Amino acid sequence: MFRNDRWSGARVLVIGVEQPLATHLIHAMTASELAKVECQPFTSLADCLEAVAAFHPDVLFCTVQAGLHKQILVALAQRGLQVPVVVASRFPEVAEWLDALEDGALDYCVAPFEPADIRWILENALLARGPSASAA
Repeated sequence: MFRNDRWSGARVLVIGVEQPLATHLIHAMTASELAKVECQPFTSLADCLEAVAAFHPDVLFCTVQAGLHKQILVALAQRGLQVPVVVASRFPEVAEWLDALEDGALDYCVAPFEPADIRWILENALLARGPSASAA
């Protein structure tokens, strides 16, 4: 089970994901004690980077609205921050999914969010980041 393995307690930052989508996403993560989650609205790219620096997330979830995911991916890369980014969406859009992956997102997930699906995404994100990520 995820909560008993070495990835237990993953730190997840959710930025700019609108309600009620953010609530559903967080519920899927916390329902099975999958992660410690911090959720913040997107106010500016500087605030987003400050939240990353303060929270030290293992994974960052954001949205594609207004190209937010691309702004975050570029800003993280420019600063040498290797935080896997997962794009969350309310509706399944193939073009949106492909754009997110081409822009460098690790994954793309669509509501309704199931704990098993989120567990799989978190495990892949943490494996992509490296084994010492959640141990810090």
